[in-house]
Formats: sequence, structure tokens, C-alpha cells
Amino acid sequence: MTAESKQKSEAVNDMKAVRVRSPEDRTFCIKLLKKHGSCNLYLFEGISDPDSRSESVRIIDGRETVGIVHTRNGSYVHVFLRNGLSTDLYSRICRYVFRRFSHASVLFGDRESIEKLPSVPGVEFERMRDFLFMEVRRGRFTPVPCENAVEPTGEKADQLASLQIGYEIEELGVRSTEISRKRTEAVVRRRIERGEVTAVYEGETPVAFASVNARFERTCQIGSVYVVPAYRGKGYGKAIVSAHLARLFDRYERVVLFVKKTNTRAIHVYTALGFLVQGELVQVSVSRT
Repeated sequence: MTAESKQKSEAVNDMKAVRVRSPEDRTFCIKLLKKHGSCNLYLFEGISDPDSRSESVRIIDGRETVGIVHTRNGSYVHVFLRNGLSTDLYSRICRYVFRRFSHASVLFGDRESIEKLPSVPGVEFERMRDFLFMEVRRGRFTPVPCENAVEPTGEKADQLASLQIGYEIEELGVRSTEISRKRTEAVVRRRIERGEVTAVYEGETPVAFASVNARFERTCQIGSVYVVPAYRGKGYGKAIVSAHLARLFDRYERVVLFVKKTNTRAIHVYTALGFLVQGELVQVSVSRT
């Protein structure tokens, strides 16, 4: 009897969903994601390093795993689906995900996994956002000077939370009413404690900010790159990313990020620093009316 058959599963017609629990299951899922070239580093990290709040599910059709779904908190759900699924199977999987993760507000994943979701009958979404997935390796990185960049201490989490909130509203489309200031400060503080935050100050005021929001093996993902609006167009964006990369390449071989396709200013900055486009990711916001 296989590990898969020993686990409880939820059948949906000929499809079944099986919880990912054992190290063997996690290894299988990671190999599948690598084989099919998934760009979603959140998914790699979440499956390889789960915590008490997280849940991962394998979607199986017959004997074949055709999808992987993961969430840490039930609100933000990461979806991977293999290419070439029939319209019927794709629709059944999406309806299962929508029903199983009933508190989800956002679904996120590779373009091929997500872009057809809004067309599934019976599943409603409010909006879709398209992102480019970009990467740079140590040898391609072209740094620029940044004298004002510092590694902040935990006591700066309150200040930097404002920049994190600005990033979530502008880049991710999160409504301000959906953001908890207290929870955001806690997230920023944890990242500072890991040594994964870089900030640029003018006097005592933080004007630019970058952090790490996922890591897997020798790769990390830059997140929350944000420059205060009044300081944009003055080189702070390029400076903060360069300073952040210089620190990260002491620990990682590869750094990735995703950026909204319409954010041409940021894309220009990343390209100048050595980043190359390697794929696309899509985020859809769920309608629960």
C-alpha cells in the first residue's frame, strides 16, 4: 500500500485530493514543481517547510498528480496545475479549491495554472493582476552605490510597517481595510530578525524599503520593494534593490522577484541590475458575495 492510499482523501468524481503530510510526499511535490518549471517560490517554501497553520493538498486524477494547492493561513492560496488538463477536469479542480478553501481571498500561481480561473462556471472573481517573474544570479548582478542603506533593527518595525502597507496596497491591490497594522508590524519584525530587510533613510525617515518574503534552497525572493511616493524618480528604487542584493548574495546564489507587468519603472530598474524575465505569475481576488 502506498503512502498516498494510506491517507484520507476527498473524492470529487474521478478526481481526489490528498493531504501532503509526510517528508516523502513533500519531496514528491517539490520534484513535480521543479519538473514543470513552476515560478512560485511561495509554493516551494510552503511545501518544503510547513508550519502548524499550513495545509498542502495534492490533486490526483487516476494515478497521476495533476495539481498542488497550498495555504499558510486559508486566505492566500497558492495553486499549481499541470498544463494540458481537459476543460472539465480543470473546472472540477477549481470548484474544489474554491469550496475547500472557502475563506480564500486571493489565489496565486503560474500563469498557466491561474489565468483560466475566471472563466470557470460557478466561480466568481473580482479582479486579476499579472506579474512578471524575474531572476538574477550573482554573476549577472551590476551594483550601484547606496551610502544611506542600512540593516534596520527591530525597533524600526513600526516605521517600516507603513512602507510595507503602502506596497501591499499599490502593488498587490490589497484594500486598506483588509490590512492589520499589528500583524504587518509583526511580519516586518520577523524579517528584520532574520536579517532580511534593507532600508534607506533620509535623516530619521525611511524612504525606501526591501525585504525577503520567501526562500528555498539557495534561492530567495525579494518582496515589498517600496519607495515613498515623494521620493520616487530620484534613484532610490535602484539604490535600495542594489544594496539589498549585495547583502543577499552573501547567502544566496539566486534572487528572484515578481513585479506587476504595468510597473514599467520598476521593471527598468530590475533589468538594469541584471534581472531577466523567466516567467509570469497571476493573482486573482475572490468574490464572496
